[in-house]
Amino acid sequence: MTFMLKLARDPVPNIKFNVSKAIEHLYPLMNYQNQQKCLEALREMENDERDFDVRYYAEKTLKVIAGNK
Repeated sequence: MTFMLKLARDPVPNIKFNVSKAIEHLYPLMNYQNQQKCLEALREMENDERDFDVRYYAEKTLKVIAGNK
């Protein structure tokens, strides 16, 4: 999990949006603490990222996660 969160801060946009996609699929399997860390990373990508694709996939993943609750 820690490795994935480090990748969420990678300078390469393709890495970041692929992390978003991975979180979307792995989120239901995570414990509460890791889910919260992933939500924080996604919100950071959604709000602070310059790259459109990274923001798009972070927002998409947040919506999917919100729908699964």
